[in-house]
Amino acid sequence: MIKSESFFYLLIIAGTSLPVYEGLVEPTITIKWIAFQLIILIGAILFIGRNIKKKILCNVDAIYICITLAIFYITIRAFIASPHHISFIYNFISFWLIYSFFIINNNPLSNLKINKILLLTGVILSVWGISHFIKNNTFVTGSFDNPAGFSISLSCIFPFVCELIQKTASKRMKILYYIGAFIIFSSVLASQSRTGIIACTAVLSFFIFRHKTITQSLLICLLLVVAIFYKSDSTNGRIFIYKTSISMINEKTILCGTGSRSFKRDYMNFQAKVFQKDKDSKYAMLASNVFHPFNEYLLVLIEYGLLGFIILAIPIILLFTSKEKKEEAELCLLVIMICSSFSYPFRYPLVSFLLAYSLSSFRMKRVYKMETSIYCIKYFIIIICCYGIYNIFSDAFSQYTWKKQIRNVSFGYFEKAYLNYKDLYNKMSYNPYFLFNYSSVLYDNMLYDESLEIVRKCTKYLNDYDIEMLLADNNWKLKNYPEAERHYLKASYMCPARFIPLFKLYELYKEQKRTDEARLLGKEILEKPIKVYSSTIENIKQKVQSDNIQDRGVNITKP
Repeated sequence: MIKSESFFYLLIIAGTSLPVYEGLVEPTITIKWIAFQLIILIGAILFIGRNIKKKILCNVDAIYICITLAIFYITIRAFIASPHHISFIYNFISFWLIYSFFIINNNPLSNLKINKILLLTGVILSVWGISHFIKNNTFVTGSFDNPAGFSISLSCIFPFVCELIQKTASKRMKILYYIGAFIIFSSVLASQSRTGIIACTAVLSFFIFRHKTITQSLLICLLLVVAIFYKSDSTNGRIFIYKTSISMINEKTILCGTGSRSFKRDYMNFQAKVFQKDKDSKYAMLASNVFHPFNEYLLVLIEYGLLGFIILAIPIILLFTSKEKKEEAELCLLVIMICSSFSYPFRYPLVSFLLAYSLSSFRMKRVYKMETSIYCIKYFIIIICCYGIYNIFSDAFSQYTWKKQIRNVSFGYFEKAYLNYKDLYNKMSYNPYFLFNYSSVLYDNMLYDESLEIVRKCTKYLNDYDIEMLLADNNWKLKNYPEAERHYLKASYMCPARFIPLFKLYELYKEQKRTDEARLLGKEILEKPIKVYSSTIENIKQKVQSDNIQDRGVNITKP
């Protein structure tokens, strides 16, 4: 029994932190979520199948009930927002299943095994990240898409490694654990992720100053101050994102929010309005595409409203009143709460697994023993799991096929890819990134009407600078000049530091022979400050300069 459990834990921890598969469009994160879901769903089927004729005992308390209700609420909201995106909905179902399994199978020996596996995984991930940095002199990312995901995952592992050091009597093992902890902490420092460094240092300070609460508090405050003033441009950018995100909340959305995954659809429109009103904003040079408010609490308030925020807050409040808890679980929750304040930890499945593992360590004084022996409930869960496995495999195959079509297009086999894109459209019409890519491929192959139709559908799920540019380009090709102008302006307001929207608008004015407007815009382009130098910007400025239509009023040459 213990061996099979250890293998299960090894699979899920390694599966949510280490895999990278270039056969998918997003090779670092998608494969980890697929592993997270499949391992848990298959594990649930095997567990229930082994106990199909036995009673399953579950010690239920108020914390478990509230967490279950919160997951149910979020799952329903996710289904309402995107009923066809089944794999996303199963993120929450998988989380509830693994959390319930930890509640049912609360075994100290299993916990020790999990902590050791976490240490081993953390060391492998750290060595991977540092070695990649040494070889390529790039950011420390390991198997993740950016340093934030790398450092957040290691920071969540760190409390369990520290706990192994505290509770190990063997000097030899303690030395090995110290080495592992040092490697993990060093790699977090090397990532230069402020959020990860703050979270890891908070954990370390707890174990060093275990009984000195004032010292811990002062150290954490000092870290926060350093974080605010380190990388000041980045900090100012975050402050702007927070302000704009808060402006999205109004009397109509405060109660129930704007819906699951709506932030990606709405935020950039609000950002554009801010810069349209204040063109000289000090934040203009810092603005870029934004898909997350860099604060999970703010995201919940925007998408799920005050009601959703309260439903999720109740279990957290109950945790503080729990009778039974573990230090490493408390610290892991502290890490997640710190990371949730400055980043997006729930983008990564390992964090979801460690959250479920940590939450299962908290117990209220009053516990209700619940026995599940009804066959229909067990079979219902098995059916739900089987349905999820089918959909996850189907979605994974669609992602794999999509990546193949991207390669086909890059090699010039558009006609072959076009038929496959049409087929994929019926299966992936809910995926905004697929829709954008499909529309871009159609545009590149001069199918402007189809491209415009697809990208318009994409705006129901996602809207950003790139989508506005694609909308503008399609409308220009179709001679819808007013629409093209509107979208170029909107793209420019979304990301004021970008030159391409203004240059394309400049070319559009020239084509329409709007001389005065082209002259003014050309002057604006030449005087526009450069955020990051590139050959593209140099070429744009040279082209505008060579047109010679500035204040002298020389006739415009055709583009």
